[in-house]
Amino acid sequence: MSLAERAAVEKKDRKNWNTILNRAHDNLREKKGGFVGSTDEDEVYFSEIIGMLRNFNVAWRYPSSHIPITFSEPKARKLFSIAHATMEHLSQRLNQVEMPPAEE
Repeated sequence: MSLAERAAVEKKDRKNWNTILNRAHDNLREKKGGFVGSTDEDEVYFSEIIGMLRNFNVAWRYPSSHIPITFSEPKARKLFSIAHATMEHLSQRLNQVEMPPAEE
């Protein structure tokens, strides 16, 4: 199950990171969708992962994907370490899911 599925983010809202993270955060805060009945521990875990993904997206993914930028090897190693820690945290409660087919 992906974070978007767990958070009950509608498929129409799953096209960009920011929208997914905003909807997931709203649903977590309101305990809607997949967060109904969440424990305090669940809320902490999902708040952490939403924050980690938001920070990664804004600080590193967006600049490297949309603006011509080159990272030095030490910075690239740090970014890899952060991405690894984020994915490791995600994998504690969520499973890998199939990628949707590319839109034509």
